[in-house]
Amino acid sequence: MSRSELIDLKERNQKLLSNPSLISTLPDKGAKLKASIAQVDAILERQDIAKGMSNLSINPAPDMRKRSVDQANALADKHDVSSSLLATKTGEPQCKTRMMRMDESMKLQEAQQQQIKDDKVRRQLEAMKPKRPATSESLADDLR
Repeated sequence: MSRSELIDLKERNQKLLSNPSLISTLPDKGAKLKASIAQVDAILERQDIAKGMSNLSINPAPDMRKRSVDQANALADKHDVSSSLLATKTGEPQCKTRMMRMDESMKLQEAQQQQIKDDKVRRQLEAMKPKRPATSESLADDLR
């Protein structure tokens, strides 16, 4: 049922419940009407929750990561930690590394994986090459 149909059903049942002379003639004294109203309320509440949940987003703003990386890098640039190895008590964190954006990280990871693949192929090719025997300096020495 649509939302409007559910609301209409609830209103009709409430009108029936508001009539005491009708309720007194019912064998269950309106218990089924009350249960029906409670069910409709529960369905409407679930629909409201589902609608509210669909409007929520777990993804942060697209530039949120970039801003946090830029902020961390600015903090790292501001502090020269190479001059003091001991932690200071200023309350500000001492940054020793720089953060990178997600796209930079992905490019770096892809480059590293490609280098690993290239090294593996190079080692496999070297393993496939026949071992050259030690040759002498002249062909005449080999014929003897």
